[in-house]
Amino acid sequence: MTTMDIKTVSRQTAEIVQFLCQDGHGCTPCIETDGPDTGELDPDYCLYRGVKSWTMSNDSFDPAPIANKLREVADKLQKDKEFQEAVRQLKQVQQEQADIKDVFSKAVVSVCRPNAVPEVTMEIQMIKVAVALCLSVKRQAPNLCNCIQEATAHFLNTQVGHFVAQQGGWVSVVPRGRGCCHAE
Repeated sequence: MTTMDIKTVSRQTAEIVQFLCQDGHGCTPCIETDGPDTGELDPDYCLYRGVKSWTMSNDSFDPAPIANKLREVADKLQKDKEFQEAVRQLKQVQQEQADIKDVFSKAVVSVCRPNAVPEVTMEIQMIKVAVALCLSVKRQAPNLCNCIQEATAHFLNTQVGHFVAQQGGWVSVVPRGRGCCHAE
């Protein structure tokens, strides 16, 4: 299995999350980094100011098929009670002036169920739940769109970025034409 460099995974994660959030519901696209490219994982790498195209690099990475597959899986979590409670908590973040990245991370972990489906790793569960939370909050609280986009990219980069890199990148984790993330 070929691994992918973590900086590439971080950039691709940001592109996928941006694609998920871009549908005319209030997110402002852009690119922002916190400094020079060091080759290290930048968990806050995001694409939500001034992006002119989806693919910012010279590679052929296309976030659309991956984002669309993740969106399909995310829709299946909508009726889960723990999931609904996590969405409620995230919608209250702005009122309570809490750190959305922290609340988002805790919400994802609270919905994930270790060993619920033995062939689905915890990393795969976290990807599914993070995307589902992102999309639900974006729909139900459009005023939080940019914040939730950043929190989602941050969570995916810090919690599953190395896993995605070890698998060979997002195209290996979310293959086209198969059940998303290897098992559902």
